[in-house]
Amino acid sequence: MKSLVQENEANVYTTKSDIVHKVLKQKIIDGELAMGESINITKIAAELNISIIPVREGLKRLETEGLVEFFPHKGAQVKTFSSTKIKEIYDIRAVLEGLAAREAIAHLDPDKIEQLKAMNEQMRQYANEADDERFGQANKDFHRFMYQNAQYPTLFDMIFNLWEGHWTKAIFAFHPERMHDAVAEHDAIIEAIEAKDGVKTEQLVRAHKLKTAKLFETISKETKG
Repeated sequence: MKSLVQENEANVYTTKSDIVHKVLKQKIIDGELAMGESINITKIAAELNISIIPVREGLKRLETEGLVEFFPHKGAQVKTFSSTKIKEIYDIRAVLEGLAAREAIAHLDPDKIEQLKAMNEQMRQYANEADDERFGQANKDFHRFMYQNAQYPTLFDMIFNLWEGHWTKAIFAFHPERMHDAVAEHDAIIEAIEAKDGVKTEQLVRAHKLKTAKLFETISKETKG
């Protein structure tokens, strides 16, 4: 692992938890830490010559990004990507989110459409900066704003119950190019919404979800230890 001192010399504003987050994230993406592998907090703290508190903070950030999970009495381990589970979740999400986008059209007035465009432009900036962490959250906010306008609260809850905890943000860390593709797909979805084309909007959102699913299946095959 990189020396904590070296990292701080490179960037005086970097916190200890930032360093843990950065180092472990890269190890997960590179496959040095394999799916399902336990992460020894004490060992990491000793190697980086820091206390366990920033290690826990760094791991918590990785948990929110879908790269790490915690288990009672076991601690932290690298998230496991099951291709079968991914297919199931995303097949369901594609249908639900396509429906939500179609139903939202009637309630997305020009001002709200402009807000969607502004959100997507912010995502474009994050993609250009290769900031997958901010992009992941902005992407979720974009879809949340769109689907809440369907005014189907049960459908909205179903979508985001499936969204939480199922690796959505992690895709942008493993495949940064997906950020640019997602922004372009959002452009097409917004264009279909402006045209009040419900069928095309639903089709585009479904395709958008299924492209992500295929990338996750690739990760599952590439990162098995």
